[in-house]
Amino acid sequence: PHQLSGGQRQRVALARATAAKPAVLLLDEPLAALDPSLRDDIREAIITAQQLHRTAVVLVTHDLDDAAALGDAVAVLLDGRIAQLAPPAELFAAPASLAVARFLGTMHELSGRIDNGTLRGEWGTLPLADLRAGSHPLHGSAAVAVLPRSAVRIGGEGSMSGSVEALRATPDGPALIVRVGASRLVIPVAAQCWLPGAVVPLQVDASKVIVFPEPA
Repeated sequence: PHQLSGGQRQRVALARATAAKPAVLLLDEPLAALDPSLRDDIREAIITAQQLHRTAVVLVTHDLDDAAALGDAVAVLLDGRIAQLAPPAELFAAPASLAVARFLGTMHELSGRIDNGTLRGEWGTLPLADLRAGSHPLHGSAAVAVLPRSAVRIGGEGSMSGSVEALRATPDGPALIVRVGASRLVIPVAAQCWLPGAVVPLQVDASKVIVFPEPA
């Protein structure tokens, strides 16, 4: 047994757990210590075991990719409570609160104020006509715009602009770190065409902007 690799040990553990045909299978971070290639193999093994035995699976993970790939429904736990329970696609597209959006870590955040039908900030303005309300009505007091990364791109004649800080390599390709007011946005690019310090125009897909109340 001591000669088994991490992936082999996880497969053996999964076989032992399913041998008794349990009604519910509880998995506590089964992929946490595995290399990326092994993670994919064990994910498939978990899915196969679930489909073969028709067993309900409750899986604890801190990895968003695991949650998206394995979960029919994903529960986000914050401060010991379920902050949101939803299918993965719905969870990532429409987080129920600013706290959930921050936990997911897949979004841009920009502070501003709602005034006369416009979301305004030091980074520029956005009309509210196409924005989606989170847990906050689209009027009055301070607000935070949370934007999926796909909602912001460089170019065009948008009302926003930012200063390039650096180029970073990501698993999805190169990305620019752009300073917009007090926020730093990570924006995917096809190639490095801007030097640090350059001011670039930004276009925002307003239909992907969600407005939440700004925390005190």
